[in-house]
Amino acid sequence: MRNDAILPGFLQRDIDALLEAELQEKETGKKCLHMDCLLDEVYGSVNAAYWDGLIDKKTAENLREKYLGIIEPLQKL
Repeated sequence: MRNDAILPGFLQRDIDALLEAELQEKETGKKCLHMDCLLDEVYGSVNAAYWDGLIDKKTAENLREKYLGIIEPLQKL
């Protein structure tokens, strides 16, 4: 993903919520009880943005890897 890439608002909000929860976990030492939901939201938003043509495939792959730790296994075969 290019540094200057502008993400759709819904996707950026989900990423921001995930990053905020991760920061809170680090600062407080308390586990976020809905982290799985936040991860699912980011995953779904990346997919929605891709299939709606709002981001390209490479950007979607980069976002999945950066925020979800998902490396596209089928693309590597």
